[in-house]
Amino acid sequence: MSVGDAEDEAMAIVHSLRALTVDLNVAVSGFANKYTMHSTDVRALICLLDAERSDTPATPGWLGAQLGINSASVTALVDRMVKAGHVARERDSADRRRVLLQVTPTAVTLGESYFDPLISRAVSTIGNYTATERATIASFIAGMRADVERTRIDREPSRDSHTSRWRMRISRRPRFRSRRSRIHRSTDTEHPGRGRGLPPGSSHGPGHVHPAADLTYVRKCLNDLDQTNSASIADERSEADALTIAVRYDGPDLDDVAQSLGMSPSEVVAAHTEAMWRCAFIGFAPGFAYLTSNDTRLHVPRRTQSRTSVPAGSVALAAGYSAVYPRASPGGWQIIGSTDTVMWDLNATPPATVQPGAACAS
Repeated sequence: MSVGDAEDEAMAIVHSLRALTVDLNVAVSGFANKYTMHSTDVRALICLLDAERSDTPATPGWLGAQLGINSASVTALVDRMVKAGHVARERDSADRRRVLLQVTPTAVTLGESYFDPLISRAVSTIGNYTATERATIASFIAGMRADVERTRIDREPSRDSHTSRWRMRISRRPRFRSRRSRIHRSTDTEHPGRGRGLPPGSSHGPGHVHPAADLTYVRKCLNDLDQTNSASIADERSEADALTIAVRYDGPDLDDVAQSLGMSPSEVVAAHTEAMWRCAFIGFAPGFAYLTSNDTRLHVPRRTQSRTSVPAGSVALAAGYSAVYPRASPGGWQIIGSTDTVMWDLNATPPATVQPGAACAS
């Protein structure tokens, strides 16, 4: 057989596979229409049943990766299927923080009643081949699935591509929290009638005002606070005074974080760089800035097992905060990336690159 004949034969098989795919999709659509389901719901059921057979933990993030849909679409799909009684959410017995998806007996019964005739005929057809031929068929199907998966991965932006185009921009100007702390200190010492204020991040209400306080001075402090706050909001939108940090999203916990959040790694990277981050306070270690944002999607717990040493420059998430480790130290945060930017330098003034109240944006 010539090379050209072999290629023609291979293409004929490819075309047959395409036709078979269309036929199977028609069958799936028929099932979906009969039970008023979306075709993606049927694909999800098939993925979940396959996961159950292979003992694969089926998290929302895993399901989204199998279907090629984003976290918002996965949430909508799962909510819809839970409401219909086709899928149940269960806590992982080995890790109570993780949610697993399971197909309900009702959905299994529906699938069996509809697809059993097709499955029985397929099993009968396969039985016409010898063991050696069946092994060849199985190898061929496995190879084709691997080709499809490799093609899918090639079409996705590589994780390395994030290293050059994702940035964190950090304003060097402190916002009103630092100013508020100064106001509280000055009123405590210079105007004893003013009650002591609570620290930033406190869950309690504002400080009280003593009946003998100088109300004129208190009003002046509050007015200064409002003006400082308004000015700083404008400052944080300016890139002229921003510190730019190049981040490589190559952290060892990125995949686990994505899976626990029901997101893809690329979606985690996008959410982290699109968020407006602000330094709430410095703690744990000199120069270790706890960064907060209004985006609650990236709220993940600390690791169950802390690392004995986390490299300096590690970009991490934990308990609603993000941070860059200023120097090597033990730590239990989820590491999603790294940077070469120096966050703590004793020869600099001040030594910490990021100050409390500093704003961060992608």
